[in-house]
Amino acid sequence: MPDRQLTLRLISAAILGPAVLLSIWFGGWFYFGLIMISAVLCAWEWAKMSVPRLRHTTVIIQAGSILLGVILGQMGAFGLAFWCIVAGAAFAALVAVIKRGGIADVAFGVIYVGVPHVCALWLRQAPDGQLLVMLVVLAIWATDSAAYVAGRMVGGAKLAPAVSPNKTWSGAIGGAVAAMATGVAFHFVFAPHHGILALLVLGLILSVASQFGDLFESLMKREFGTKDAGGLIPGHGGLLDRIDGLMAAMVVATGILTFLPVLWSQG
Repeated sequence: MPDRQLTLRLISAAILGPAVLLSIWFGGWFYFGLIMISAVLCAWEWAKMSVPRLRHTTVIIQAGSILLGVILGQMGAFGLAFWCIVAGAAFAALVAVIKRGGIADVAFGVIYVGVPHVCALWLRQAPDGQLLVMLVVLAIWATDSAAYVAGRMVGGAKLAPAVSPNKTWSGAIGGAVAAMATGVAFHFVFAPHHGILALLVLGLILSVASQFGDLFESLMKREFGTKDAGGLIPGHGGLLDRIDGLMAAMVVATGILTFLPVLWSQG
């Protein structure tokens, strides 16, 4: 009997995958719209998961400040965009104090959701940004898929049983290998002007970042006493459940492009 969970994942990927890749490829309003929709949905899921009692108030503050940051990012004002996220977190914390809610959870949600989405815009506007964002997304998709398959087929020692009991070391290694292979394939198919070794290393770093991001969200869900951030995507749960690793990878990719640009320089 087919694995129902895997079937749902494949159907979801077949529907959402092409739309995401096309928006990255064409950029402009297509990509901006994707980032805006993602930011709002993630803010809503975080608010519902972390402070359900203040959900509506929290969503308005978080989504509002994040969207303003995203709009500033689309305009190229990234310094202001990041400061807007910080200010939004401070304002959210103030409201949480007044409402007697989870101050740290409300404030952190603005940072947790906002920064990766602004980073995603910054990466798309970077040199060869179209290819860079494509590589980040494909490497993380390869990581997720290979980790799922390797974990199911090989099994073995648990990666972090106290945080996510289903994740295994075999899955983590399989995901990392798949991301490195994606980097190598990307060199031959899309980016021959970028060094093959650099792309292999970049794939590995992005995969590790993604898996840490996934574990971090699993830890948060345990803290909040929930299994999934939502039920938006069949087979995956909520949008946060699907892109938690991608969000971490976007932040790490931004750091690499800022402090270690040799991994994306034309070789």
